[in-house]
Amino acid sequence: MHSVMHKQASHPDFFDYEAFTYAVNRLPIQIIDTSLAMFCKDENDLKDHNIDLSSWQTVRSNARRRSTFFNPQTRQLLFFVNSKSDVDDIINCLLAFQIEWNKLPKLIGDKTTFVTNEPFDLLGIDQNIWQKIKTSLGTNWQTLISQNFSNTDIFVKQLKSRSTYQQVCTTWWQTNQNRFLVDNFSNLPLYFVSSNSHGLVNIIGGFVNQIQDKVFNFINEFHPHLYQDWQKASQTQNQLRINDLLYYCSSLFFTANPIYLDKMADYHQQLGIKTFSLGHTIPVKIQLIPLNCLTKSNFVDPFINKSSLSQNNQAYIVNINYPLGFMAHYLLNSFLENKTNIKGIYVVGKAAILSGDPGDMQIPSTVFDERTNNVFSFNNYFNNQQFHPNLVNIHQNQKAITVYGTFLENLNQLQSYQKNNFNIIEMESSPYLLSIAKFFKNIDKPRSQPINLSELKIDLGIINYASDNPLNQTLGASNLGIRGIESTYLSILSVLQRIIDLESLK
Repeated sequence: MHSVMHKQASHPDFFDYEAFTYAVNRLPIQIIDTSLAMFCKDENDLKDHNIDLSSWQTVRSNARRRSTFFNPQTRQLLFFVNSKSDVDDIINCLLAFQIEWNKLPKLIGDKTTFVTNEPFDLLGIDQNIWQKIKTSLGTNWQTLISQNFSNTDIFVKQLKSRSTYQQVCTTWWQTNQNRFLVDNFSNLPLYFVSSNSHGLVNIIGGFVNQIQDKVFNFINEFHPHLYQDWQKASQTQNQLRINDLLYYCSSLFFTANPIYLDKMADYHQQLGIKTFSLGHTIPVKIQLIPLNCLTKSNFVDPFINKSSLSQNNQAYIVNINYPLGFMAHYLLNSFLENKTNIKGIYVVGKAAILSGDPGDMQIPSTVFDERTNNVFSFNNYFNNQQFHPNLVNIHQNQKAITVYGTFLENLNQLQSYQKNNFNIIEMESSPYLLSIAKFFKNIDKPRSQPINLSELKIDLGIINYASDNPLNQTLGASNLGIRGIESTYLSILSVLQRIIDLESLK
């Protein structure tokens, strides 16, 4: 395949640290001791396979929201998968991990000497890269290498299920919706937003503004390089940049001081913002945000104009923390079912960029889908918007490719995309657009079709922020980090302001 994410896969004498760190960060570290990885669609299927998770460990990865459990006695790892995109993602991460881990005995030589003296040059890497690898493996990295210093051979099993992915998702959504306790919810003005779980509530509630002294004192002590960035922004009086840094730094503060997460949750509840999550099957949070909570909050982001919003406004924002790949289709299908007053659908998510830099904003008007060969064209509201003055490059009216997964692209493909003026490589736009075509154009399961979504009864907007440029450097070599915070919050500010403006026009 010659995956651009795994350039050294076929070379036994070259350790591909980019592929290794990318895979390890998207798998639980228990993968090092796993002999069998199992895929499960539905928690109800576990009984058929005599699996009782009460005796298993709940495990997590650094860079994927996925329900995963490990049995140390049997060395079995169980993933809950929500679409074929999950399968594509996990399988290729498993492959990359196994290929690179199995190179280590030959390259390292004596394991005791290696974990003691750390001669990382044996892997053909420098000190900085070695530190990234150790961070990915965790503080217990020496034991992990010492105790598992041999070729690993991971088997994979798909558990049989009585349900389809769509059935599982629909049941999950209906169960959560029954907990909303909002009268006549399906008939209220509703706006669907797919973004992260911190952006909208930070902008609306402003809890972090109330504790910013604590946040920046913490950053000054434990992350001085970020504190220097904040000082520079303060000196230039760039309020947009100052807010973005506060939002970014607050996530580090909350990790170290989780008691403030509880205080923030209580504050959001007082404003009427509710957060729901349910069970192991689908690890996606739903945020139910009454738009009139903006009139109650005294700490709304200063770049939001809420002056025309009525205290009696009945609209709700339903925000989900963005899913992976084709799961987006099942989630939006479940949301749209039986809703009669959908006003807008907005998607904010990461994507690779082919002509540009990490942190750039990309706004598509055309999307090609690798899975179906459909080509979608649509009126993306944000292609016509003037954004706040900022430090971000904004690429409007772009062409996007929705791909199977990160490991399933090679250099020839990417160069072909670029030659044909496709600039965005991502995984969710087409699944969302498929749902929109189904519910608003009565186009169900199209294949190899041009689909025009330019005349819809709803407002539609998609914004991607660039996570990497795979022609230059993959995510395995570098994380987006603070480079993405301004584009992330600028995108979410724009979505929220659009919703307020639409409601104010009524």
